[in-house]
Amino acid sequence: MEYRVTTLLYVFVIVFRCAHSEGPVMLSTPSHVNVIQGDSIVLPCNVLNIGRNVRVWKQQPTTLLFSGAITVFKSPKFSLVNQSSLLIENVEPEDAGEYTCQVSNHPFVDVTHQVHVSVPSSVSPDPPDGLVIAQKGDMATMRCNPKGTPLPRVTWTYYVRNVLYGSLPSGIRQHGSGLHIASTDAHHAGTYVCTADNGVGEPVTAFFNLTVHYAPEVLVKPEWAHGDEGATVEFLCTSNSSPISQVAWLQGNLKQGRLLFSDDRISVTEKRKASSTVEVSVKIQRMLRSDLGAYTCVANNIVGKSWKTVEISGLAEPVKLRGHESGESSFLLLWTVKSFSPIIEYQLKIRRHKSGDDWTDVMIPVAEDGFQQSLLYTQSYNVTGLEPGARYEAVLQAHNDFGWNRPSDTLYFDVGEKLTSPSLEQDDPKTHPSLLPLYDIELDV
Repeated sequence: MEYRVTTLLYVFVIVFRCAHSEGPVMLSTPSHVNVIQGDSIVLPCNVLNIGRNVRVWKQQPTTLLFSGAITVFKSPKFSLVNQSSLLIENVEPEDAGEYTCQVSNHPFVDVTHQVHVSVPSSVSPDPPDGLVIAQKGDMATMRCNPKGTPLPRVTWTYYVRNVLYGSLPSGIRQHGSGLHIASTDAHHAGTYVCTADNGVGEPVTAFFNLTVHYAPEVLVKPEWAHGDEGATVEFLCTSNSSPISQVAWLQGNLKQGRLLFSDDRISVTEKRKASSTVEVSVKIQRMLRSDLGAYTCVANNIVGKSWKTVEISGLAEPVKLRGHESGESSFLLLWTVKSFSPIIEYQLKIRRHKSGDDWTDVMIPVAEDGFQQSLLYTQSYNVTGLEPGARYEAVLQAHNDFGWNRPSDTLYFDVGEKLTSPSLEQDDPKTHPSLLPLYDIELDV
């Protein structure tokens, strides 16, 4: 509103001068001109009754450009249109400022135009190639360094394998137009895109690719496996690292083990998944007794080395123990165990839960009429003389030609209440109590 009133007042003054003066009158009005870098503009200087006078163009504060048709400051970007208006071509930021057209010998007959130059956004990435490599735990910085008039606003986006994530990873702080990571980790790796936009022209982008190097992280599965002569066992090693690691299996420990290769009984297979993961599986068929023991997976890259061990043992697998009530003061234990070598005996440990009492040990012979299918041994045991309503805990071990296996998971049960374990299917007829050899023992526990 204020600008409109000022313009109307200026027009009124011009009309008044034209009506009351025969001297030169400036018809052009002052203006604020916004121009984008590289474009051209025309600044008008229309004068009434100029007579023998000439127009003098100045770039404030002191540069004289034209005096009439005479070029004073020679530059290919400045020229006159119809010997009156000033044409500025290929405008640059340094061309911003005030331009005044004045009628010679009439210092008060003039017009001044204010030129503002808008510069499209640009970015100067640091590092220039956008490649950032850091070792896990190191600091990393990516700077966008935007330029433009007005100063562009900077936003960051994050991609992993061309998938856009909604936010930056945790542990990243945006400082000004840059990103700062105090301690890099594997989840920081990926592509970061800096976008600068000031509303002049199209937004511009710069790409950064952050690679985080870290030592191999090794996982073996299973960590323990049961085997014996004639059996088939399989185990797997997965290594995740950057750069991707070299992975090998040794039979034995890290210092004295021998490298494992494929042959007519052993198959060693490597698969590379993504850019950081290697899987190496081993399958041993028609096992020999000499195949039992430790196997070590070793992975190494330029950052470091890691290893994990698998144990192939002739010991029976841990017993899968469950049970259910068999009376007010008794509880029936049922179990299965897998063993290539025949089971010789079992050892039961039982006590009241959280009592602090010593375990009561019970040696249980293998039932001659026990149920066996393939490598699975199934048996039951009825514990009597228990305190009604009390809670007990029990573990069970099996003994074969190789020794005692690892204890079963602890079974907790309340006397007089049903309790089952998912280790055995209740509806499996092979494990139904009526088909299992039954032993009774009265305990003072």
